[in-house]
Amino acid sequence: MPSLRTALPFLLAATALTACGGAASGASSPSHRSTSQPEVHVGVDDTSFTGVPDSVHPGGLTLTFDNTGTTLHMAAIGLLGDGHTAADLTSFLASPEASAPPPWLSLVGGVDELDPGHTGSWSGSLAAGDYVLLSFVPDAQGVPEVADGFLAPFTAGGSVVHGEAPDATATVTLGPDAAALDLSAVPAGTTALALVNDGDAPRTVDVASIRSGKTYDDVVAEAQQGQGVPPSLIRLGGTAVAPHGRVVVGIEPAAVGTTYVVFDLDHVGEGAIDHETAG
Repeated sequence: MPSLRTALPFLLAATALTACGGAASGASSPSHRSTSQPEVHVGVDDTSFTGVPDSVHPGGLTLTFDNTGTTLHMAAIGLLGDGHTAADLTSFLASPEASAPPPWLSLVGGVDELDPGHTGSWSGSLAAGDYVLLSFVPDAQGVPEVADGFLAPFTAGGSVVHGEAPDATATVTLGPDAAALDLSAVPAGTTALALVNDGDAPRTVDVASIRSGKTYDDVVAEAQQGQGVPPSLIRLGGTAVAPHGRVVVGIEPAAVGTTYVVFDLDHVGEGAIDHETAG
């Protein structure tokens, strides 16, 4: 299955863009402080996102994505550069040039693949600019659903908001080595995980839980078959983390006895996977 970095062919060449920090440089704007980050709640219908605002303030933001659909979706945030628009991206994806990344699109955060019936979130920071919310998950015909309408433009403008991200009660630490990924204990009721990248390279962390009746051994056995994300896992989101960066991902309250798995799909073969049972 695709992730934020492996969904379309051109994204394979754009890994450095995926975790570029969630903020682009731009002119400074007036700012104000909030006790918590502003929140945006989005969902899906059969062919598009719902609830995407026309604009948000730059600075801290929490994006909550509720997958009320019947299939897997993601809600990636892409920054459009050089005056390009969502229409330009639609045209680009339909062109032969889509085998290489458009230099004016940077994926800066959002919620990675989320199974139907689940909710996940991303808390990070956006610079002033033009953005799109998009999903690269393939539809039943294998076409990335961004081509089916899962593409919604919005802008970040006005005064900068400085707010606090949700408190995280568990942490995923990514070390300098690509194989270094460690999940702390997950207390029951946990709703937020901090993703901390201590390395010099961008990383992507996916969050999942093990389905009822399955075990971590089942997950490992399925992973060894090399067929993508093991079917024993429920996809709960995740996101990209810039070098020496920190973001917070939100999950549904961790249930006692449920085993949570975090992994970097690009480096699972090197050992970048860990698990903890909530208690």
